[in-house]
Amino acid sequence: MKTTFLFTLTLVLALGLFSCSSKETKNKSGNEAKEQTKEASSEDATKRAMAQVDESLLAIIKTMEEDNAATYRQFECAVKQNPEKIMLWYDKAVSIHKASNDFYAYVQTFKDDYARNEGNVAILKGKINEYREFMIEITGFSPALDEKLRQTFSTANDVNDEGEPISWEDAMFNEIPKYACVTLLTKLQNDIRYCEGRSIRYLLSQTDALNY
Repeated sequence: MKTTFLFTLTLVLALGLFSCSSKETKNKSGNEAKEQTKEASSEDATKRAMAQVDESLLAIIKTMEEDNAATYRQFECAVKQNPEKIMLWYDKAVSIHKASNDFYAYVQTFKDDYARNEGNVAILKGKINEYREFMIEITGFSPALDEKLRQTFSTANDVNDEGEPISWEDAMFNEIPKYACVTLLTKLQNDIRYCEGRSIRYLLSQTDALNY
């Protein structure tokens, strides 16, 4: 989705702003008070940028939820017309809807807890892995969708700026400021709705492919 890419890019740029601002401040010489003032100003600007990204992601999520609801209504109409042949796909779509709602709600709870210095990162990682594998299994037979789900909900280890190995947990929560982490969690919720929609549209297309 083009909009998802654009706001992901905006998020990356905002995070880059934080990184560059911090390095620039450290390299400047002069009065320590002025240094601190400049650093605080840079951080405030980054916080505002992240808040704007967060608001934009929430707006995209709302649009995707409306689109997904329309697809579910299509499924409901199709199953009424031909329940014998559509029911298998409809049941899968309903399962995706429930799993996505449950995972989305969990991420929201975690986000609220994390803002209060709470939240279990290990459980979050497990939930991401669980959702990814469930979605791959229930959609099945779509290499492109399979790859998208694996990339979007990957919890594999990464490397830092120095090229050193870093865990998913550290990359997600320890290498960037807390307010940026909250926005990344909103991005995760965005990914849930996007992949939910892509998956149920794929299932609906399978009913057409089979002449149902």
